[in-house]
Amino acid sequence: VINKILEDVLIQFGSERVYIFEFDFEKRIHSCTYEVVSDPSYAEQQNLQCMEMDVSSWWTAHILAKEPIVLSSLNQLLPEARAEYEVLDAQHIKSIMAVPLIASDKVWGYIGVDMVCNYRQWTHEDYQWFSSLSNIISICVELYQSRARARADKQEMDKLYQYMPMGYTRIKLIYGDAGKAIDFVLEEVNEAFEKITGLSKQHAWGKKASELNILTQKKLDQLNEIHTHKTSVEIDFQLTNGRYIHSIIYAPLPDTIITLFTDTTEAIKSREALDRNEKLLRNIYMNIPVGIELYDKDGYM
Repeated sequence: VINKILEDVLIQFGSERVYIFEFDFEKRIHSCTYEVVSDPSYAEQQNLQCMEMDVSSWWTAHILAKEPIVLSSLNQLLPEARAEYEVLDAQHIKSIMAVPLIASDKVWGYIGVDMVCNYRQWTHEDYQWFSSLSNIISICVELYQSRARARADKQEMDKLYQYMPMGYTRIKLIYGDAGKAIDFVLEEVNEAFEKITGLSKQHAWGKKASELNILTQKKLDQLNEIHTHKTSVEIDFQLTNGRYIHSIIYAPLPDTIITLFTDTTEAIKSREALDRNEKLLRNIYMNIPVGIELYDKDGYM
C-alpha cells in the first residue's frame, strides 16, 4: 500500500525519487525504509541508512518540531544547514519537499520527494496534497504496526500457555433457546491438558463437550454462574480417568471461559495414605495391651 502511494506521488510531481525515513530515537539515527524511483539510477536507499540525527541537526529539529521542509532550490538553505546541503547536493537534488510523519501526536519519520532533473516551484496546493498523503501513510503504518504488535503478543501468550506445566483450556459456550449454556466447544488446549486428561489435543480441539463425554449438568451450572457474574472460582473435581484436579475458572470475555488446572492426584493419594496410617496407628495405640504414658520435655504427663 505504501509503495503504491509513493508511486502516485512520483507520477503526480514528475519527480525522480520519493521515500520515507524512520527515526530510531534510541540510536539517534534515521534510515530510508521505503523508496520509489523513476529510474534505478536515481536509487539512494542503500546509501541513506543509519544516518546520525545530530549530524543533520537543522533538518532533524525542523521535522521533530512538525515543520515541513520545502525548498525550491538548495540555495534557500540557511548557513547553519551546511551539513544538510552537502548531503542533498551529493544526490544532485535541485528541489525537495519533506513532511513529518506523525502517529499518536509523535513524529516517527518523514516522507520526502526529490526533484533531480528539474527545479520545481512548490505551491501551497502541492504541500496540502502531499501533507494529506503523509497522514494516510501514518495511519497505514500505525495500523500495520499495531497488528504486528498484537500478533507478537498473541504468539508470546500462546507459547506461554502451550508450554507451561499447568493445564489450560479456552472454551466457547453454546447457548440454547432459554439463553443458558447447554454445551461448550474446546477452542484451545495446551500440552499439559493432554498429559493430565489423557485426551489428545487433535481429538479435543473444536469438539463439543457432549461429543467428548465430559459434559455434566453440574459443570454447565457452574459455567453459567461464572459467565453471568464474571467471577473466578476454584473447583476440585475428579476426571473420568480417575485423576484429581484443582482448577481456577474465569470468564475474561463474553461467551469465553478459561480454565487453568493442576493434577493433584499424587497429593490426594498421599494424604489419603497418611490418613489411613494415622487411623491404623491410633487404633493400635488405643488397643495395645500394654500401659502407655506420654510426657512433655518438662516432665509433665
